[in-house]
Amino acid sequence: MIDVVPPGIENASLRSVRYAAWRFVLQRASAAVLAICVVVHLATIIYAVRHQLTAAAIVARMHASAFWPAFYTIFVVVVASIALVLLGGGLYAVRSLTA
Repeated sequence: MIDVVPPGIENASLRSVRYAAWRFVLQRASAAVLAICVVVHLATIIYAVRHQLTAAAIVARMHASAFWPAFYTIFVVVVASIALVLLGGGLYAVRSLTA
């Protein structure tokens, strides 16, 4: 990959733009996955309420399938990644103000 740097733009500024672009892409991708996870989670809650499932029945169904633990693991990882992106953006902004 060949970088073409316009005149007057320093390497630090270019890195800053790349960092912001990667944060943007990561935030949008994780938000899309999170949206799907939230819809599936809400559909699961509606299903459980309509069929009057008890907590024991829900846990039994969850342990009977490898899908649900994997789904909720992905859910937690995506939420954590969004939090890190947002926190990292805030830290980056504070660092740029103090520099």
